[in-house]
Amino acid sequence: MKTIREQFDDWVDFDVAAFIMGATIGLFEEDSFIKNKGIFWTSNPTGDILFDMLEHLVANDMLIKNDDMKFKWNDKFAGLTWTDNESIKVIYTVIGYLRKNGVLIDGDDGQFKLNEKFKV
Repeated sequence: MKTIREQFDDWVDFDVAAFIMGATIGLFEEDSFIKNKGIFWTSNPTGDILFDMLEHLVANDMLIKNDDMKFKWNDKFAGLTWTDNESIKVIYTVIGYLRKNGVLIDGDDGQFKLNEKFKV
């Protein structure tokens, strides 16, 4: 699987961008965009969370969004490192958002796991 940076190297339509985020966290299989396209064109919890996730990445300068609702990697984004407080904040913001909305849940081993009700 390509990194998020590689997948957002050029402008990406909003529905494909949301699909990339979902596939990245394990909600979809990589090659199932057509099968799941309806999720991005209707109002539903899974699609709404993925779009909100994109907006969080825009708000934290990882992605940029244009007026046509397309997303692209922000070349000015310095990247994520565990020694950079801003990067840690971005990671915790996204994980916290996914936990708050029930996409990630606590596993028996103390690790996060994907809530199966969101898996498509």
